[in-house]
Amino acid sequence: MDEGPALSPRERKILSDIEQILEADVELQHTLSSTAPPRVIAWSPLAAGIICILAVLCLGLLVAAAATSSPMLIWCFALAWVSLLVITALYLRGWFRKRRARSGGASRSAVAAFPGGVNAESVKAAVLIASLISAAAAGAVLRRRNAVYRRLSDEEEHASDNGGADDPGAVTGGSSR
Repeated sequence: MDEGPALSPRERKILSDIEQILEADVELQHTLSSTAPPRVIAWSPLAAGIICILAVLCLGLLVAAAATSSPMLIWCFALAWVSLLVITALYLRGWFRKRRARSGGASRSAVAAFPGGVNAESVKAAVLIASLISAAAAGAVLRRRNAVYRRLSDEEEHASDNGGADDPGAVTGGSSR
């Protein structure tokens, strides 16, 4: 590999002196070590466990909210869902960064479209999957809500038919002749 022109002995000596001075500067070493990017939870196996637990919790809350139409359960589901999405996004961000570091970087088109360096195909797949999951969850909640409202409407209609003046048998208690 040709790395360009080699340094002259004088230049190597100057570079070595500069490195020694920088290594001796304790304040600089502390600053450089404290400005390292914070370790994201995405690299620990704990994050995957938290995501799985939140996913199960979301599923349980979704089923309970759809079955009871309770506003409290719906809000709890919404909170758990948002938490799941945020934690999953952080996890995936760390995973993509780790993967990119292993592969040596992203393609030029991915860098232009996503300054963070995430592969465009991965982002498209993640958005598509999230959209499908959201659509399925919304469809389930709406289907259950429509069934509850349909049942309530049928009960009201049935009650008005049986207790109304339209049915002479219901008013007199016998048959009408």
